[in-house]
Amino acid sequence: MTFPADIMPGVRVLLRRISELEILMEDLAGRESASYGWKLNEQILKAYSAMDAARIVVGKDLGLTYGDATGG
Repeated sequence: MTFPADIMPGVRVLLRRISELEILMEDLAGRESASYGWKLNEQILKAYSAMDAARIVVGKDLGLTYGDATGG
């Protein structure tokens, strides 16, 4: 998929955030320790928030009306 050059920095951030979240989720799936799981879950929630913020930026840059939860 090709994006305009001025949007690519946001797309790169979004892809990096998606990758970080995926790595954390895979780590959680491979653990049996409940306490480790809770600590990792905190990191996952932060990573998800960062990924969602990047998604909103890219959506707005592309002129999408569903770029955030408010539709703007």
